[in-house]
Amino acid sequence: MFIILWQTGKIKSLFKLKNTNKHPSPLVYKTECSCGNTYIGETMRNFVARKAEHENPLHNSQPARHLSSHPSHSYTWNILHKEKSLLKRKIIKELLIAREQPSLNKQVQCFIASLYPSGIT
Repeated sequence: MFIILWQTGKIKSLFKLKNTNKHPSPLVYKTECSCGNTYIGETMRNFVARKAEHENPLHNSQPARHLSSHPSHSYTWNILHKEKSLLKRKIIKELLIAREQPSLNKQVQCFIASLYPSGIT
């Protein structure tokens, strides 16, 4: 005699979704290499996972490329700001990049805008 047990479940339980984030870390961070090079970034994803990507020489990020060309170097990490809003995180990151000029970030020239350079008349 055979007994067949049938269990139903949601189809999403069969697949691991890439965007599933059980522990989000919406923050702006800075990493400094042992050689003095720095990088400023932001993430909504888990910070430990993002850090692992930057430390993996096979990954395509700037810090990972730096480590692939200098395997003896290592990074130290600092969390600069926690912010849930994507727009605010991006603005904070870009302002920090403009101010600190980190060597591993791709630099884009910026200008400070003045609405009324000769004053209001």
